[in-house]
Amino acid sequence: MKNIIEENSQIPEMYLTRHKHDSVSEDFAFDYSSNLLKNTLSPVLYKNEDTEATLNKLNDMVVVMLDEILPIRNMFFWTHSKYYNKHGR
Repeated sequence: MKNIIEENSQIPEMYLTRHKHDSVSEDFAFDYSSNLLKNTLSPVLYKNEDTEATLNKLNDMVVVMLDEILPIRNMFFWTHSKYYNKHGR
């Protein structure tokens, strides 16, 4: 699962170089970066095109709020990346 903050704060070529060998593993229970609001809100809200576009933009904002917690969570794990998100897996 990619981190939006980490991806946008680095040079795109450097980000791709650092993460080219990453694989999507099956141990992620919920891919919140792309499906957070889609899985938690009613599907009726996604039937309207205007509402769907607004909710997709809102999804990115909510994911950024969740991703901002990761550096604080990983402050004392000096061997991990600042945006490491595989605790307890």
